[in-house]
Amino acid sequence: MEILRQLGIRDRITNSSRRDRGLLGFTATFFSAEIVVWLVRVFRENAHPVFLAGIASWCLIYAIVWLVHLLVGTPETVMNVLPKMITGAFFSFGKTKRVVLYLLPRS
Repeated sequence: MEILRQLGIRDRITNSSRRDRGLLGFTATFFSAEIVVWLVRVFRENAHPVFLAGIASWCLIYAIVWLVHLLVGTPETVMNVLPKMITGAFFSFGKTKRVVLYLLPRS
């Protein structure tokens, strides 16, 4: 955490403008969607690709989110992240279902 403060990264993240937070949100959503597509391709041969890719993408995305919050020292991390994790589950499984329908042939 101290190294982030020395580099000025922590101050830039915690004092970011609305435009910067919007850019961060766009980037996070884009990469979350790409993670879902990648994991659907990884689990395409399994019997339950929607469930496996949905769980894996949700876990991976929120592991990254928790790591970033811990690195920047977000106060009350649990209260900030937990509601997003609940809605993020809908994103992960909904996006996974759509990607499976698009990428995998119906049998």
